[in-house]
Amino acid sequence: MFFAPAELTDQRRDEMVEKAAQAVVRRRLESPALVALEMTPLSVIGANLVMLGTPLAGPFLGWKFCDELAFFLMDRANLERLAKRVEELAAQRQLPAGRQAHGPEQGRRVASCQSSATVADNRQLPTDNSGPGGAAR
Repeated sequence: MFFAPAELTDQRRDEMVEKAAQAVVRRRLESPALVALEMTPLSVIGANLVMLGTPLAGPFLGWKFCDELAFFLMDRANLERLAKRVEELAAQRQLPAGRQAHGPEQGRRVASCQSSATVADNRQLPTDNSGPGGAAR
């Protein structure tokens, strides 16, 4: 590790947990993320992959961030904190009745589907059963 301190501060660790958890929940990827976080060797393998990829990813992601990410992944407790925070944010997103809250995009989709259905219901269908040639089948 070249640019990060020997270990992460508690404040920086909590910032990383919060930012990652919010990104997962915003994309509604709680289930795949929790499955991946429950895998025991993820922390060791992930930290080694980050260290291996730092020379390639460092210029794009930042050297300090790559080092902090490797330190973050080295400690299994950090992944448990992340899993717990993802579960908390996912639970907050749900409504008390057990229904999930709809985002603004989903509300627009429902409204557009309803208006399309209204337009389709108001159209008159041809009553002539003769087909394209004009003769009844």
